Parts: sequence; structure tokens; C-alpha cells
Amino acid sequence: MIDIIIEFFKQVINNPYLVVLIISVLPLIELRGAIPVGFSMFIAYGMPVELAILNSFIIAFIGSSLIFPVIYVGLEWGLGLLEKIKFLRKIIKKIRAKFNIKAVKLQQEVNHGTKDISDLKEYKLKLQKIQFYALYAFVAVPLPLTGVYTASAVGVFAKVSFKKALFPIILGNFTAGVLISLASYLFGVFI
Repeated sequence: MIDIIIEFFKQVINNPYLVVLIISVLPLIELRGAIPVGFSMFIAYGMPVELAILNSFIIAFIGSSLIFPVIYVGLEWGLGLLEKIKFLRKIIKKIRAKFNIKAVKLQQEVNHGTKDISDLKEYKLKLQKIQFYALYAFVAVPLPLTGVYTASAVGVFAKVSFKKALFPIILGNFTAGVLISLASYLFGVFI
């Protein structure tokens, strides 16, 4: 199915820059699929190998990074709407609890007076670090379904603020782009 979508854009749009940009914002494909596609398209257009991989990386990174705010804000907004529906509210709470079990337990302990406020501040700092590294690592590993879309959903369900999710997701996207570009460069030249 993904191959059909990519071929469609290749045939309809005769501009490899635009094809790479469009492919990089599509869910499931994102940067991970756009870089190799762009690399092969730029090579086919006679571009030198190094320039082809650089162009593919830059365009795919920009496209998949620019979609992040739209996805994140859209998911927060959509989830807010869904939480207003009684039976969905319970399901969403269960999902969020799985993402944030420790935070929920700590909040309950603070509410019952077993922890003081300094412990809560220290815990929130630890939680922020864990969230940063978890979101970064999740996006940085270039595997299917570990891109910006999925990381945004994880961030929204875990109640990570937009500001705190922005940098690790974009940095992870950059890292994944570098890894995929390197693999495309090393293995693509032999194809």
C-alpha cells in the first residue's frame, strides 16, 4: 500500500523536492520512507550521490518536523473532545494511567499527606528527564511506527506539554534522519 502511495506521488508530481516533502508528512511513511525515496529520485535525475542524500535528508527532516505542531495540538484538541464523552473518558483515563502510573501513585501519596512538596518537585524533575529521553529514543530509533506521529500520540497520552515534547521529538527525528541517510548512502550506492 505504501509503495502505491509513493508511486502515485512520483507519477503525478514531476518535482522530486515536492514529492519528498509530501511523503515526509504522511503517516507511516514520514522521514523514514521519504529519505530513501528522495535519494533514489535525485540519483535518477542525475544529481551527485552526496548532494542527493543531503537534499533528501533536509527536505524530509523539514517536512516531518513541520507536521509535529499540527499533530500534537490536533491530538490534544481531539483527545479533549473525546474525554467529554462519558464512556470514552474512562478508556482514555485507563490509557493515560498506563503511561503515567508512577505519577498517579505519587500524586495520591501527596494528596494523602505521605509525601511533602519537595519530594514532588524532585519527582517532577526526574519524570521530565525520563520523558525527554524516552521520547527522544522512541523517535531516534528508525523503526516502523516510531516516528513523529506515534511519539506525538505517546506524548499527548502521557500528558507531556507541547513545549517539553517539542525538543526531544525533533531531536529524535533528526537522529533518525541521520541514521537513515547514512544507511541510504552506504547501501543505496550499490543498488
